[in-house]
Amino acid sequence: MNIHFLLRQRGKGKPTIILMVYDGRIEKRKFMYSTGIKISPADWDKRKSRPKLTGVNAIEQAEINRYLNNLEGALIEYKSLRLESKKLSREDIKSFILKSQKDELESKGVFISEDGDFYSQWERIIETTKSPGGKNLSPGTKRSKKQTLELIKKYCVARKLKLTFQDIDMDFYYDFDQYMQGKDLKENTRGKHFKEIKAILREAVDRDIPVNLAYQKKSFKVIRAATDSVYLNEDELKKIY
Repeated sequence: MNIHFLLRQRGKGKPTIILMVYDGRIEKRKFMYSTGIKISPADWDKRKSRPKLTGVNAIEQAEINRYLNNLEGALIEYKSLRLESKKLSREDIKSFILKSQKDELESKGVFISEDGDFYSQWERIIETTKSPGGKNLSPGTKRSKKQTLELIKKYCVARKLKLTFQDIDMDFYYDFDQYMQGKDLKENTRGKHFKEIKAILREAVDRDIPVNLAYQKKSFKVIRAATDSVYLNEDELKKIY
């Protein structure tokens, strides 16, 4: 069994990292699995089939590298377990990969639904996140975070998307902002939603949930607009008094 990672370009934007498995026991000798992770070709080491661990995106690329190593490890385990098998099905390989990822998360206290539901993970993060003081989030804070999730659900329906944490990249940022503008949401409201998204992604990283680390970039910013502060001067206060 030969395990390899490569980039696949579809349309505009960054290409996606694809897992390729070659084995004579598989129909047509190969199996392809999309990791959902997008990366710039300039950050990809084609010879090593891994992200480069240098440059301004080194932290993000190291996290991607860790994920790919774990994925390759799962395939090596699969190869060992199926050593005597005369045939290998694509469905069996994919099921093993998904189960290994689910087992890894659950061993660290992260429980996801059987279909790896993105929304369920998001909601669980909201319900289990603690404040810096170790207390549960206030009802108002939870409500604010759930409002962002509900808006993302509507966005996915409108765009006919099935979103994952690994899909939240700069393309998502710009398109989601455009969607919010189409809803006539003002700068500070849009910024509030991006603030909540970044907070959820930080929590996901702390729980070892694979995410796209584009949210750490300066360009994935929280939009803010200056507001006019209306106040009374001293003479006006004296007149009221």
